[in-house]
Amino acid sequence: MDPVTTVALAGNILQFLQFVGGLLYSTRKLHASATSTSSTNDHLQDICGTLLTFDTQLQRPLVPSTGQGNRPSKHDEPLAECAVACRRDCEDLLRIMNQLQTIATKGSRYWHSFRAALAEVWKQHEIEDLRSRIADRHRQMILLLCAASNESIRALDNHVKDVGRGIWTLGTDSRLDSILSEVRSLQDRVTGLYQNKPVTTDYINSICTGFSKLSLEAQDLKKEVQILSTINYSDRTARHQKIPVAHTRTFKWSLRETEETEVEYGKLRRWLKSDDALFWVSGKPGSGKSTFMKWIADSDETKKCLAVWAGKHEPLIVSHYFTIYGTPIQRSLEGLLRSLVFGILVRKPTLIPKLLVDRWERSFGQPQWTQSELEALLRRFGAEGESLPSKICYFIDGLDEYEGDHLDICQTLKQLSQSPSIKVCVSSRPWNVFEDALGDKPSSKLYMHRLTRGDIHDYTESRLQEHTRWNILQQEVGSVPSQSLINEVVDRSNGVFLWVTLVVSLLREGLTNDDSLFDLRRRLSSFPADLDDFFKHIIQSVDPFYTENMAATLSLALEAQGPLYLEIYSFHDLALADENYAFKEPVDLMDTDPVALGRLYNTVSRRINGRCKGLLERNGGRMEFLHRTVYDFLRTNEMSEFLRDQTKNRHSASLSILEAFVSWIKRLTFPCAKLGRCDPLSEMNDFVTVMKKGLQYARLAEIQGESSRALTAALLDNMEHSITRMLLRGQIEMADPSYARDIFRQLVLEAGVGAYMRNKLTADPKFLTNHYTDRFQSPLYLVLGSSCKLTTEDKCCILNGLLKGGHAPQPPSTSPQAIYTSDRIWRYLLVDCKPDDCTPIVLDSKVDWQWADRLLAYAENNILLALFKYGTSPNTTITIRFSPMFKYEIFKMPIWLVFVLAVSRAHSCKRPEAYEETLAAMLKLAGPLQKATVDTGSNFWDMCHRWFPLPRETNLCGDDFLVRIFTLVLSKIPADLEAFAKAQSWVKPVLSADANSKLAAAVASVQMETSLRSQETRPAEDQQEVSRKRKRGQTRTRRKKRIVCD
Repeated sequence: MDPVTTVALAGNILQFLQFVGGLLYSTRKLHASATSTSSTNDHLQDICGTLLTFDTQLQRPLVPSTGQGNRPSKHDEPLAECAVACRRDCEDLLRIMNQLQTIATKGSRYWHSFRAALAEVWKQHEIEDLRSRIADRHRQMILLLCAASNESIRALDNHVKDVGRGIWTLGTDSRLDSILSEVRSLQDRVTGLYQNKPVTTDYINSICTGFSKLSLEAQDLKKEVQILSTINYSDRTARHQKIPVAHTRTFKWSLRETEETEVEYGKLRRWLKSDDALFWVSGKPGSGKSTFMKWIADSDETKKCLAVWAGKHEPLIVSHYFTIYGTPIQRSLEGLLRSLVFGILVRKPTLIPKLLVDRWERSFGQPQWTQSELEALLRRFGAEGESLPSKICYFIDGLDEYEGDHLDICQTLKQLSQSPSIKVCVSSRPWNVFEDALGDKPSSKLYMHRLTRGDIHDYTESRLQEHTRWNILQQEVGSVPSQSLINEVVDRSNGVFLWVTLVVSLLREGLTNDDSLFDLRRRLSSFPADLDDFFKHIIQSVDPFYTENMAATLSLALEAQGPLYLEIYSFHDLALADENYAFKEPVDLMDTDPVALGRLYNTVSRRINGRCKGLLERNGGRMEFLHRTVYDFLRTNEMSEFLRDQTKNRHSASLSILEAFVSWIKRLTFPCAKLGRCDPLSEMNDFVTVMKKGLQYARLAEIQGESSRALTAALLDNMEHSITRMLLRGQIEMADPSYARDIFRQLVLEAGVGAYMRNKLTADPKFLTNHYTDRFQSPLYLVLGSSCKLTTEDKCCILNGLLKGGHAPQPPSTSPQAIYTSDRIWRYLLVDCKPDDCTPIVLDSKVDWQWADRLLAYAENNILLALFKYGTSPNTTITIRFSPMFKYEIFKMPIWLVFVLAVSRAHSCKRPEAYEETLAAMLKLAGPLQKATVDTGSNFWDMCHRWFPLPRETNLCGDDFLVRIFTLVLSKIPADLEAFAKAQSWVKPVLSADANSKLAAAVASVQMETSLRSQETRPAEDQQEVSRKRKRGQTRTRRKKRIVCD
């Protein structure tokens, strides 16, 4: 049984025993009728009612423990036995009550006690046996309830911690702590059962109610975490953690109280307290904007200032930090939206069931979030601000590191800030686009490089004073000369904090070498004031012996899709001694002991620091650029050419990274995940994670030229062969090792290594037909999924190859892949859910047109035509949800009607004629258009008029294109029907008068031609009917003749 059922049943049994025990020891009079009782007496009707309630509670079926976390308990069996025995006693007592009722009918009477009443129908020894049984069971149940409660509390405690770990601990308003506090309180109540005190019914009820309440809260917590997990992403906090913590003596000016409204230093504090919506922090590269934004967002003083603005609401601070050097999501709009939504909901989880009703009510499987869904939710936070418990202030750092259109992101944030419940503080470099969009209000912007002179002085002074040689130097030359050195650093910095940190670090190095004040001044004067020149100075100072290694290391860091593991740099160094090192089988495996790894990390990071002079720095187990300005500097044309000249390696950087990954993976051990799932992919979770990171470089390497493509293919073949050896050596643990190679091929396909896959499928059409694809996942769905990185050309080629090779979108029902039915492939194409997801397809209109764009993209690439050829039906019904102002209206319609609606987006296609070809194919497979209806039976064309009036941009493809499209549609509807008139009137507004005339003529011509073809076939059909009638007549005549003869 689950913990709540166990405790509830134990509580019911104990309450029954207490009730019966109380009756047996009671001296209260027992009346047959309630009319003659008082508060000091009992009566038969009350006792019967209570016993009937217990009888019902005790006969509830005992459900065996199943599922994860509900393992059989050692208390289940004795508890079940006690429940059965108690129910027998309960039924015996009910029979006695009926007998007493019969006795009472002979006249109004009462008994001096319940025992006296029992004596009328039971013998004395039977009463004593009952009393003894009740007393023994009562003692047993006290112990059993204690044991079961303690076990259940441990189970609930572990369950809550498992569910909330890694999610709720990120929130300042930790729901996890609240639930765990309730668990501890319940534990105290259970402990009270062990004490030698009378256990009341109310006390037992409080324990049972507590368990029930906690169980419901744990279920809600699980739902909330499931939803939050779909919003969260692994790199969400990576940039925040990378930004250095501000020095203790810096940035205090920004929140200092001042009455002078013209003072620059008080701008931000005044804005935090005011109703002004937008604030812009700008400054030169390296001036400390990110460190400042992190300090402000994390400061308690910021929250106090915002409380003045928020009034009766609680101020809520949510932050996001863009980074150009990181994973794609860290520099995307999707990453921003998910960070903001997650930041709000993780702190205010009560909003989840209120604002995400559809997701909350789902019993299984959460669909992926769309960008428009996230945007709509953020707008709703603002629209319903007064009814929500908090007012929100967003701190968004690094708009210049956003990879999309900078003007668009500015407009998006300005729209968000229009709500009186939202404030937005952003930072960026002072580019023109940001000046124009964000810098129009002097009171709501500041430039860091103009305000940090005091901070730079304090930082420089503090860091130099921390060095033991500085005090000695001051004693030698005096405080005034040494102070002048600090002032010179401040003067030359021009407000660029990064320059200061680099210079101070080098000055401290000089102090370590016992430099004199003169030497320190000379050292300072040798440092260029411009950051780019400073970086050149650092590179030129590298020992020429390390120049090639330095160039190779920096090239790897530049090519990487995010900060690379230290192991990758370690294995890459092997290429200097042996260019074929990645193809060789390992002699020994990687030592995963933390101490050994620590030694390796220290060695590699010191080696890199020696050759790169601090331009790359260690962050945990990875190497990152010192600052975004270093990344920008190395990507200039001059430095790119320098790195190419110095790197004598024949490989591209992508191929070098792939080699290092292959060599590293061969030396790793991947224990079985043991997640209790049937899909072997989950057993190889660690292997899959590392392999995916490596394979992205295979995709990049094979587009670098023919030689790189050939080496990439050779490396992948070598890796596949090595998997067999890794299985034999026990490096990969899984229940069925035969799946390992198949899964590797699936990963290569998903990574988008297109040329390799095309060549393999050309040589062997069954290359992707194997045990795993037959049993678990068809490669067809990997190709069609949004996670697949194949180019459009490769996707179409491979898709056709898979379809020809037997990977049908709708396999026979006897196939293990029968779950991939026609309706599910549309679900996968439109909403990118799992192919075995059984939930209805629900598409948002008005808010979200992505589903239409996806359909058009598939049409443009001829993917839909290929799927139709192999059995996919356009008659599959899907659901479209119209959500104006979040009041949903739902309609169901077949895919081909949805595709008709997508005509308004056809202008976005590079090949609009692909839409025409696909629509024609769909209409051949579709039902009669005049009968096209939505879920309520209302006509499709009525719905088009109400919800889908065609926008003007529909005509961007030109009148001729639209005439051909609507000729296809209208010619399928008889002209004399009302549906034809409605369809025609829907089309009319987007066509010119001349085009409407052409359309009418074209439709009439097609319908006339169809009618003529019908008439041409009719004479032959009529002749056949005459012949059939003649034969039937002849048959009847023969029968009549036989009857006459008989």
